[in-house]
Amino acid sequence: MDLGTTPRTTASLLSRLGTGVEARNQLLVEEWAGIVTWAGDHIVDSPEGAATITEGYLDTGVPIAGDGAPLVSEFALMELIAVLGRTPDGGRAYVGRVIECAWRLPHVYAAVVAGRLAPWRAETDRRPHPPPLSRRGRVRGPATLGRVRGRVGAAREAGGRGGAAVRPRAGRGRPAAGG
Repeated sequence: MDLGTTPRTTASLLSRLGTGVEARNQLLVEEWAGIVTWAGDHIVDSPEGAATITEGYLDTGVPIAGDGAPLVSEFALMELIAVLGRTPDGGRAYVGRVIECAWRLPHVYAAVVAGRLAPWRAETDRRPHPPPLSRRGRVRGPATLGRVRGRVGAAREAGGRGGAAVRPRAGRGRPAAGG
C-alpha cells in the first residue's frame, strides 16, 4: 500500500524506531527524576505541614505510595498531575508508582535512572494484582484449564484476553478454538 511516503529499507525504519524508543525512555527517566525531586520538596512530615488551610480547604499529606514512602501535599500533587497532563486518578496512581519505586525500591529506581531498566518495566511489578478467585473459580478453574491445556497459548491459559476463545464443538465433547 502506497501512502505517499518515500520508500525505506527495513533496516533504516527499524533503526529510526529504535532511536525513538530510546528517546522516549530518556524523556521518561527525566520525568521520573523530576517527580522524585518534586516529591522530596513536598513531603509532609510534621503536623504544621500535614494540615494547612488554603483558601478554605484543608491540605493534608496523602499516602499515594506504600509503607515507607513519604506523604506528599495533596494540593501540590494536584498541581503536578495537571502539569503531567493526566487525570486526577490516573496521575495519582502514576506519581504513586514512581514515588514508591524511588523510596521503597531504591535499587530499581537507580537502575531506571542509570538506563539499565526501562521505566515501564519498573512500573509493571508495582501495579495491583487481580483479586483472588472466588471459591467457585478455584474449584472450576483447574478443571477448565485441564480440558484446554495444550490447545491454547500460555497467555490465554493465564487469563489473558488475547488469542482465540475456546468453545466446545457442537456434538463433540472436546473444546475447539473459535473466534
